[in-house]
Parts: sequence; structure tokens; C-alpha cells
Amino acid sequence: MAAGIQPTQAIINAQAGQLVLNCRNSLQQILFFNDYLNNLGQSGLIALGFSSGDATLLLDVYENMAAVASMCMGSAYTGPTLPFNFLAQTIPLWGGN
Repeated sequence: MAAGIQPTQAIINAQAGQLVLNCRNSLQQILFFNDYLNNLGQSGLIALGFSSGDATLLLDVYENMAAVASMCMGSAYTGPTLPFNFLAQTIPLWGGN
């Protein structure tokens, strides 16, 4: 008998489904959090202790993340005249690692 969990159709199906749900849930959370940040606005973030630059960065990056989430969710379109580079837009938050 082999060690560890042996793959079965049920295990593969469960993992595939769970990953898709996790992705969808993350996309929805990005959209909800972006709405929350937009409701706070720059002044609300500054009132919470963010510098003006950090507040702007946070709002800008999440606006871009929401654009990606919207495209993935099928509710946005970025045509060839509107170039969009998700990685370049989010480098300030993930440090390019």
C-alpha cells in the first residue's frame, strides 16, 4: 500500500471545485473591499492614519485589482485602446517578488 492520500476521481473533483470557488470568492472579496475603500475615500483613509501617498496608492491599486476581478467575473472589458498591466499596477503592494 502506498503512503499518503491516494488520488481518486472524488479527490480530484473536490480539489478542482474548491480551487474554483476560492478564486471566485477572492474575486468577490476584492470587489467588495474596493467598494469599501472607495466609500472611505482618501480623507477617510487619512483619518485612519494613512499618509496621503499611501491612501492614494491603496485606492489606485485596489481600483486596478477590481478591474481585473471585474474582467474575470465578466462584467468589464478592456479593449485594445486601453492597455492594462495588472502586475505592473500592483508591484507596490507585492514588491515584485
